[in-house]
Amino acid sequence: MTEIQAAHREIPGGPPFRTPAPPPGRPVELALVPDPRCSARPGRPFSQRTVFTALGWVQLVAGALLFPLPGPGLLLLALGMATLAKHRPWAAERVHSFKRRALVKVAHGVRTLARAVCLFVITLANTLAGLPWVWSPKQPRWWALPSWTWLPGASGPGSATLVSGVVPLALVVYGWRCFHGHPDRVAAL
Repeated sequence: MTEIQAAHREIPGGPPFRTPAPPPGRPVELALVPDPRCSARPGRPFSQRTVFTALGWVQLVAGALLFPLPGPGLLLLALGMATLAKHRPWAAERVHSFKRRALVKVAHGVRTLARAVCLFVITLANTLAGLPWVWSPKQPRWWALPSWTWLPGASGPGSATLVSGVVPLALVVYGWRCFHGHPDRVAAL
């Protein structure tokens, strides 16, 4: 076994493929065996995995930067994690646990008609909060702060808020259809 092969065997997550350890007294075979510790999917080209990983990290960083602003920050974070989850087990575990927690919260939110209506109205109000940015009204006289603080970003943040509000609205409707009146499905979560 070469020094490089020995070094790869020691790295957790190592290379996409590893050479199997030879039985005592036999030479190392050159057959490549998928390494179960590696996050790469067998059969996927290295360049494709690299592109998806880079794209996922770019989406995560952009989502983290946009998170405090009105717009698609949370959606970009979720999209980045979903992209990374295709090739990275740690991301897949976090996406799975996030999905499960989101479904449990939605199932809890639509347990009764009053809760479902309240959840839908609040989600709709949050979604429609982007309309002032889209309409771009003039700064009112009572606005005491500098003019650049009045609805910064013009219509971009408003349209992004409207678009990113569609996902929670769809999640509430999905929760109503799947979990309202079905305690067995809620218990299965």
